[in-house]
Amino acid sequence: MSLSKQAFLCFFYMHAIDSLPHFYAVRRYNESGKEAMKVMQSDLLLIAAPTKAGEDFMKQIKLSGFPFIALTNNKMEKLKLEGQGVKKIIQVDTSVPGSSTPIIPDYPIGNIILFEESLTLCCRYIQICRSWTSGSMYVITQSVNPRLIYKGLGADYVIYSKNGDVKFLLSTLLQTNKLGTV
Repeated sequence: MSLSKQAFLCFFYMHAIDSLPHFYAVRRYNESGKEAMKVMQSDLLLIAAPTKAGEDFMKQIKLSGFPFIALTNNKMEKLKLEGQGVKKIIQVDTSVPGSSTPIIPDYPIGNIILFEESLTLCCRYIQICRSWTSGSMYVITQSVNPRLIYKGLGADYVIYSKNGDVKFLLSTLLQTNKLGTV
């Protein structure tokens, strides 16, 4: 490849990163304070964890340092999540289907994990969140029956777990959402 072609590609990639919204690109600096490289942020994991198993999973994600956003549908749960140290929370209205304008998250959403508390709530979360990502959507349920309902609404994986323990997903999520450098 010629030098002029390399210079053009370098300029093109750097310009493309500069034109991205602030949450997609992170600048890294060396010790002298000069910009050393830019790092593309991976999409954030979205977790709806209204169950005890969901709370435990969210704690594991937080301990691993993996970036995530919590999803809730009420003020009390939002306050509870804030008390647990969750920084990014999206609160949606699930009371009446299609009653409010759709929310578009401020952050890039990657994979979604929904812990089932009730069939109705989980179905509304799937309907609301499916348009936010092309990533995988996981539903963790303690019931075998609603599997086809969730799949029909757009869930990619429905995982049956009697106790809700899905720590095995951690390694999969960490491998698919690594930071890439440019």
